[in-house]
Amino acid sequence: MVLRGQEAQWQPETNLLTLRDRPTGSHKKLQVVAKESHYNSRTQVVELAGQIVVTLKSPSLQLKSEHVFWELKTDKIISDRPTQLVQFEPKNNTVSEQVTAQRVEVDLEQDTAHFQQQVNLISVKPAVEIAGSSLTWQYNNRLIVADKPVQLFHPQEQLTVTGNRGQLDLKREVATLEGGVKGLNQRNQSQLYADRLTWQIPTQILEAEGHVTYAQSDPPANLKGTKATGTLRDNRVVVYGGADRVETQIFPDS
Repeated sequence: MVLRGQEAQWQPETNLLTLRDRPTGSHKKLQVVAKESHYNSRTQVVELAGQIVVTLKSPSLQLKSEHVFWELKTDKIISDRPTQLVQFEPKNNTVSEQVTAQRVEVDLEQDTAHFQQQVNLISVKPAVEIAGSSLTWQYNNRLIVADKPVQLFHPQEQLTVTGNRGQLDLKREVATLEGGVKGLNQRNQSQLYADRLTWQIPTQILEAEGHVTYAQSDPPANLKGTKATGTLRDNRVVVYGGADRVETQIFPDS
């Protein structure tokens, strides 16, 4: 690791090196720019402050915050202030995902970023927005895991899916949610409740399992079963099971 700056102050008694006036830091995995940096040679922690930009070399990621700890021993970047993390497409350098959160911990060894408090992730492809209080992003694999209640929203389809936990595979464009799952199409107000739900984003097909309830307003219907599959945007849902173990199909009038 190399630190550079226009002004430096070294305090041997506290093992503290302070760099001011837009210091920079370079490492085999990243580059850093900030207003000020403090390096403790005993703990091997770099504290960065003011207009911080951390750029990871591979994959192409950029983190922006006002206060960051760079732990050299553990190979981690930790921000305890509002933070933005952006991933870029390697071919054309356009944004593929953008995340904001109140606290972020990036593990450079594991290629993961853990976000906490007011987390919002926007994906370009597939076009999905994710909100929650705790998300872990495996950015090399493009896999997002939520261990707490999470909401997924598809702007074009006006479809919102919520659950107590889940994951989104951006490569396969598939989301899986568990625990108190609800799918809502805001255009026609059709709703699907289940214990577990798989969402194939390109086709908008939902596959639900466990204590399934499907409701639609036009024409009015309310069905219960053990499984369901279909799309909420056009009210084409097939519900299986229920008290009479009968398959029920609901289609709009032609």
